[in-house]
Amino acid sequence: MTMPARIKIVKIPNWMLRRIGFLIVVLLAAIIINFIIPRLMPGDFTTLYVSSDMPPEVVAAIRKRLGLDQPLWSQFIIYIKNTLTLNFGNSYFYSTTSVASMIATRLPRTLAILIPSEIICVAIGYYFGVISGWRAGSKRDSLITGVSIII
Repeated sequence: MTMPARIKIVKIPNWMLRRIGFLIVVLLAAIIINFIIPRLMPGDFTTLYVSSDMPPEVVAAIRKRLGLDQPLWSQFIIYIKNTLTLNFGNSYFYSTTSVASMIATRLPRTLAILIPSEIICVAIGYYFGVISGWRAGSKRDSLITGVSIII
């Protein structure tokens, strides 16, 4: 007769909890900064769409469509919801194209450039790190450390 398996509760280390907490704080700060900076600029987003001779009703309709007629806290809640659900809306410059589709079409080329360059950078960094660590305190170590700080 076999004994039932016991469930083992894994305790998360404190350093990992601190890093997760720091990650959440940094993400929230980035979201808040991305929300606030465009609103600190003079004018608003409707200046991209309207000319000075447009009637005020058209300007009001564009402001309503963009959600700029709502209070700032309501805009922020909508912004967070859309950011967390990856709903980036339509481009302001290519109004018929969604931002998600623009990202999807450009992501493969971006990754084709990013991945090989990261592999090369990690390989070079690992190589010089081993050389520098092998003879710690030598002239070669000082040179490699100095150059890496400058770069």
